[in-house]
Formats: sequence, C-alpha cells, structure tokens
Amino acid sequence: MSWSLALASLDKALLYTFGLVAAGLSPALIPQDGSSSQPIDGIPLRTPEAEDYVIGSAKAPTIIHLQVMTETMARIPVRGDAITIGNATYFIRDIQVNPDPADSSAVLRLVKQE
Repeated sequence: MSWSLALASLDKALLYTFGLVAAGLSPALIPQDGSSSQPIDGIPLRTPEAEDYVIGSAKAPTIIHLQVMTETMARIPVRGDAITIGNATYFIRDIQVNPDPADSSAVLRLVKQE
C-alpha cells in the first residue's frame, strides 16, 4: 500500500470514529453565495482558547477548529460560509489548508454567530 493510500485510510477511520456525525450531530455547510447547503463532517480540534462547553450543547463554544477532508466535499468551503452544528451557527473565519499534496485536509477556524 502506498503512503498516500495509507494516510487516506487513516483519515477516514479517524473521521468515522471521532467526527461530528459519529457523535450524533448533523453539521451542514451553508455557502454564502446562497447555493444549497450540504452535509459536512469533521473532527473538532483543541483550540488555544479555553472553553468548558461541549459542541452541540445548549451553551456551545464560541470558537471551534474543525479538521475536514476536502476531497470528500462537493464544494470547498470559503471564508464567510456558515456551518451549523446542532443548534449553533458558526462562520468560517479562516481556513488553513495542508500544503502536503498527499493530504487533502484543512482546518476551518469557526466563530459562533451571536
């Protein structure tokens, strides 16, 4: 098995185990251009901002870093798009794409809409 195939298999296993969908949430990407929303999945990462709230809870955190696999997405998110997680809506403040061509992951820095 090639290194890129091994990475892709590991990424999928991690997503299916630790992703938001696996946690029972149904996140959706809502493009700012008005096109239809689409399901999205990702793994929440630890943020430098300390918050004691659980994603999807009534008192959701205000900042989330979400790792997504762009190769599985029908549309690549852009800054300003929104993502709903549970009852909370977040805007994409920043996108950090992995520069390694063998890894199609990106980290979305999300800020909760108040």
